[in-house]
Amino acid sequence: MEGKFDYVRPESTVAEISGIMSRTGQFSVPVIGDGGYLGLVTASDMISSNRPRSTKAISIVSAVQPIDKDSKIGDACEIMWRQNLRSLPVSADGSIAGLLTFFSVAEWALKDESISNAKVDDVPLNGFSAVDKEADLDIARVKLRDEEVSNIILDEDPPELVVDEHEYAKRISRIPKSRAKRGERGGEKFKFLSSFPLNISERISIRATSSDTIGDVLRSMVDNRATHATVEGMVMTYRDLLRFLCMGDRGLRALDNQTIKLVSKTKLPEGSLLQFRKDLESFASQWDEIHGIESLKELKISVKDTKSKGSKRLFLMSANLISDSSRLHVNKRGWDEMSAFKSVMAALRAFMRDE
Repeated sequence: MEGKFDYVRPESTVAEISGIMSRTGQFSVPVIGDGGYLGLVTASDMISSNRPRSTKAISIVSAVQPIDKDSKIGDACEIMWRQNLRSLPVSADGSIAGLLTFFSVAEWALKDESISNAKVDDVPLNGFSAVDKEADLDIARVKLRDEEVSNIILDEDPPELVVDEHEYAKRISRIPKSRAKRGERGGEKFKFLSSFPLNISERISIRATSSDTIGDVLRSMVDNRATHATVEGMVMTYRDLLRFLCMGDRGLRALDNQTIKLVSKTKLPEGSLLQFRKDLESFASQWDEIHGIESLKELKISVKDTKSKGSKRLFLMSANLISDSSRLHVNKRGWDEMSAFKSVMAALRAFMRDE
């Protein structure tokens, strides 16, 4: 953990907190009153404020519980991943002793060869929110707040630019002191909100391929103080990495212990089988994130080809899923194995979200 950190009082303003973030690079700031630690103000909390020079820390603080210094790193990673935090207070003897940040976790992970030598391809990536670069900036703010994400990309292919809540919070609070009251009353804040996300976007500086090691990506992130990277047209965030660190092998275990089975009555290309396994690992990880992997009792996917059309074969794929509370049976067809499998996975993910 990082033992030196800045904190604020309950009466401190959002603008003061923004100044601390800009000066120190902290992603969140503890609020400490006369009775001790009260909570954490994050960039996400700050973007909900319409009046940064009058809004007090106590009115937006999040009740983030500190983790004890003797806790395991995996537990801390899970809290940070699930609560969308890039730093977490660490308590000792009833007071805050420091902040555990994503970068300090990354430094720890770099010393573990079993983690640092793993491939980027082993990290399941979640979907990433996007916003049109010509949309009203307030739409970006609402997405950041309501979807509880820390980054959104500008809608372009491949992804190059990202709007980060930390940068947003700093920029939105920079109304000059001499014009603070007149600016807020005269609409300066609203003028800012009606500008474009492009104006405060950051270029994604870290680029990786699926064959790179996680250690390569983590080292680049630490050196550049970056929390996201592009991976062959997709975006990897600090949350993807934290999730991998705290539960990375659960998806693999679900496959290895036959909770998830793939049964094929026809020979499939090796490349397709590898992609199927990767997608099923990602599904298992996402199921664990939403429902807990123990609630998934069985998922069996059966594959067979039913007829040919020239060099093409019509594949039938059926999926049977059994969980603690419900069941799903779905059949999909396709003239190649990948299109049929993608249809099955789309149905499974929709079921997972709706259950």
